[in-house]
Amino acid sequence: GKSTDCMKVYSKNSTLYFEGGPCTEENPFLCELPARELICKDPWKAMPLFSCLLIGWNYTFEESRKYCVENDGIVVELWSEMEDHHLQKFMRLNKLKEVWMGIDPNSDPLEWLSG
Repeated sequence: GKSTDCMKVYSKNSTLYFEGGPCTEENPFLCELPARELICKDPWKAMPLFSCLLIGWNYTFEESRKYCVENDGIVVELWSEMEDHHLQKFMRLNKLKEVWMGIDPNSDPLEWLSG
């Protein structure tokens, strides 16, 4: 893929769709805690399958990645249809139209940042 494209997902009719866009675009994003936390400390929100999610607003992909790392998390990744379903619901509840995905823009084929 072109190194300028980063992946995001947007929600439409209860389904998540992947879409590429410039990495410099500013989008909402979600950080997830890789470790299974039993209690999510504010402002993290509890989320089935993801442990805890943190909402961030309008950062470029690189800024989002840094922000998540600084908060001991990673940019949200999707590994199963169940996760798709839960994330879609979470986005709807929190009025998020689209969010960055934790996909390495320099990988070909595309790979999740966490490997």
